[in-house]
Amino acid sequence: MVYNCDCTAGDGGSTLADLRLELMRACGFNPAIATTSVTDRFNDWLTQSQRLLYRRYRAFQKSRFYTWTLVANQRFYGIDSNDEVVNATCTKMLDPGKLEWVGLSRTDGRSWRPLIAGIDPVLYSTLGAGIPEFYEIRQCIELWPAPSDTSWALRIKGEFGLLPFAADTDTTTLNADAVYLQALTRAKAYYQQPDASLANQDLQVLLGDLTAESHETRRYLPGERINPPAIEPVMKV
Repeated sequence: MVYNCDCTAGDGGSTLADLRLELMRACGFNPAIATTSVTDRFNDWLTQSQRLLYRRYRAFQKSRFYTWTLVANQRFYGIDSNDEVVNATCTKMLDPGKLEWVGLSRTDGRSWRPLIAGIDPVLYSTLGAGIPEFYEIRQCIELWPAPSDTSWALRIKGEFGLLPFAADTDTTTLNADAVYLQALTRAKAYYQQPDASLANQDLQVLLGDLTAESHETRRYLPGERINPPAIEPVMKV
């Protein structure tokens, strides 16, 4: 069964070179005669703007399911070694700081169960493999206990980080208009151009629209209590 849409980013599309060209012209520069230092400065504004928007605004963060085929008696799995990356079907990388759900599923996809965050070091005194019950993410993903066979797969629903945005041909991961307006605001403020505030106003309007769109059909009622999902009981050893 397929759990993800296409790997392509829905909000990207503009290259670094195209945005830099537009940004330079908006600030009154001739890109054809710009020095290397000026070009690098505009590149920095664009790349930094995308990173800032990604961290600050939830509307820009998109999630996917990531799958790791478990290996018998293997506890450790690379964060960037999920099946899609290994099989070269999608290069998006999980952001380990932005997880929505972590659990296991049977390889046939018919049975799902959550994993509990955190591995108490006391558990290391127990030996043997079985069905993992706990997980922890440090430099890699650790499961405990180690899987006894290959009948389960690790499933993580989480947000993917930004794609490379350093070469001229790299494209934005986020909404290109928002990245451009954020960079334009910083550039005009740096050069003390009088219309810097107008660029910021346009940015805030766009961010408001994108945030509103991210709610989709969800509605929020004051005082409404949302119960957390039930967790399967864990047998004490």
